[in-house]
Amino acid sequence: MAELNDDTPSLISYRLSKRRLKDSKDVKFATLKKEVIDAGLCSACGACVASCSDNAIEMVNDRPQLVGKCTACGVCVHQCPKTKTTVPQLLGNFIDTFRAKSLLPEVKGQDGGVITSLLVYLLKEKMVDGAILTTHDEEDPWKPKPILTSKIEDVLKGSGSIYSQSQAVGKLLQGIKSGLHSIAFVGCPCNIDAVDKMQKSPYGLVRLFMRSSVLKIGLFCMDAFSYERLRDFIEDVDKVPIGKISKMTISKGKFHMIQEEGETISHSVHDMDRLRASSCHYCVDFTSENADISVGSVGAPDGYNTVLARTGLGLEILQDAADSGYIELIPISIKDLKPVLRLANLKKVQLYTVNRRRSYAFQMPSELSVGRPSIPEKETLVEEKVGVIRKQIVRVQNIQLLPNERYIQTTIINRSGKVLERIQVRITLLAGELFESHTWETAVREWFPAEALDFEFPRLGDDSEYIMTISDNQGKILTRKIELAKLINEEQK
Repeated sequence: MAELNDDTPSLISYRLSKRRLKDSKDVKFATLKKEVIDAGLCSACGACVASCSDNAIEMVNDRPQLVGKCTACGVCVHQCPKTKTTVPQLLGNFIDTFRAKSLLPEVKGQDGGVITSLLVYLLKEKMVDGAILTTHDEEDPWKPKPILTSKIEDVLKGSGSIYSQSQAVGKLLQGIKSGLHSIAFVGCPCNIDAVDKMQKSPYGLVRLFMRSSVLKIGLFCMDAFSYERLRDFIEDVDKVPIGKISKMTISKGKFHMIQEEGETISHSVHDMDRLRASSCHYCVDFTSENADISVGSVGAPDGYNTVLARTGLGLEILQDAADSGYIELIPISIKDLKPVLRLANLKKVQLYTVNRRRSYAFQMPSELSVGRPSIPEKETLVEEKVGVIRKQIVRVQNIQLLPNERYIQTTIINRSGKVLERIQVRITLLAGELFESHTWETAVREWFPAEALDFEFPRLGDDSEYIMTISDNQGKILTRKIELAKLINEEQK
């Protein structure tokens, strides 16, 4: 075998790959482990092992493992056949990118107000006969209500974001059947996908859509919340009637609700995961890839929108609206889209890491008796001595007191990359350092890769200490100590 040196063509190729990825230092083996290996998607093809010029990755039991120092060059992530890393893979096809904002003083829309201004432009210039958008239901505040209108005052009134799913496609068909020849349609990726498929469908709707041309204006969308669950969350947890909320917005991982008096209530988007519409767990389209024009706030400064012109028609409309004084349009480069690419990647990854998130109730082998306490195995009290090899395959997170403060909730996630069988979860309340006073147990038949499981158990005293033990058919996986006093102190900070 020929000896490799710095001038060997193969090593030159590695250096070129690293040089091209020099701005992607946040992409490393840990990314591959989280998104592909732990998620159970790895096909053991060995591409990551073969592409690591530092020989830091090896295949161990058909799983890539880091055995050396990761230099975060990103090559292994980009060579894996399961990842999506190029701009077209993450954002779809587009012609040009812009930063834009409304130039109309009457527009009080979300962020840059670009969509509202485009609809005003299209109606005033008589380029469309009507527009379909989603506004608030007058009788049920913040419930999405799709409307078909040709009135500019309706468009101005309907500006702003609503974070729940809207059945806007029905209004589009209504408009086509009524004889409208040109329609502007505004919707989230799921709505845009439906319209795009109807336009191209060989099963009966082509003739219907031939009657009208439809301009598709798509929204950036990470999540949509179930309206009922969102309303109950706001009213039960925050004790605020949803009708008192004047604006909702998402920024920097926080969901913000601004009340009429100006006070803002904020929650982590992660903590509101359970409020998401079920279909959002399967959607991988962040930027409405099948639209003519895509608009969002991610990657743009305050008061502006990020805009993607995807078709020639979309680009011409944007430029004409700018030339006519409706919007300000500033060209930007791919580098300016880095925040958009990051969120698009997070949504693409959902294709592989769907958290089924099942909730389990603990069963008590004996009624909460205070009979003769038992002594647990001594090793269960010291996490370091238990499952040293296997404990990394399970993550325990989100240990928290529920709002009623009567129960403690925790989530465990399967990071093994494979289905674990016959899982036993045992929670023990300690009396002193050695004695068990109460025990709760439950069983899980199958635990899928990256699946999150929720558990709740009673809070018994402010100084309570619990031991969580997780086992499978091969033995003990993890033991975790939960101290209630420490948990309360953390939540009060």
